[in-house]
Amino acid sequence: MEIHEAIDLIRFTPAKEPNQVWADLGCGNGLFTRALASLLPGGSRIHAVDADEKAIRKIPGSYNRVGIEKSVLDFTSDSVVLHRMDGIMMANSLHYVKEKEPFLKRMIASLKIGGYFLLVDYDMERVNRWVPYPLQIASAEQLFLHCGAQSFKILNRRKSVFGDQWMYAALIVR
Repeated sequence: MEIHEAIDLIRFTPAKEPNQVWADLGCGNGLFTRALASLLPGGSRIHAVDADEKAIRKIPGSYNRVGIEKSVLDFTSDSVVLHRMDGIMMANSLHYVKEKEPFLKRMIASLKIGGYFLLVDYDMERVNRWVPYPLQIASAEQLFLHCGAQSFKILNRRKSVFGDQWMYAALIVR
């Protein structure tokens, strides 16, 4: 996927507040980190978190006037503590979390009231080695609402380049 395709998939209108603070959990090489930075107001910060040190090194320290702070951590561990975030993004990473409900309750509670959770994932139910704990759209909506979100909206869908699957982007509001 190219950067413009990632931007189109997650395109939303963020709050206009300057200096927003976001976390990108499971950021990999930062494709969606840069896509998010393209949408946020200048002066914002993104905490890019991934366990793969080699991948995270590819992420620039800033992009489009947005600072990017990198941390090599397992985002599913309790060592990732977030407070009063404007937003959290998980692009192709929530499907690695086995126990989604306690994890999402903790993540949603770390958002400011009205904060965003931006989700990108595969709309599938079959398990494979790359998507061990899939989350279809209908299940994702029920789960997020059960975990304390106020709304769940599909932003966009696109065909995956892998197999016959569809990807979706959803914007969840606390």
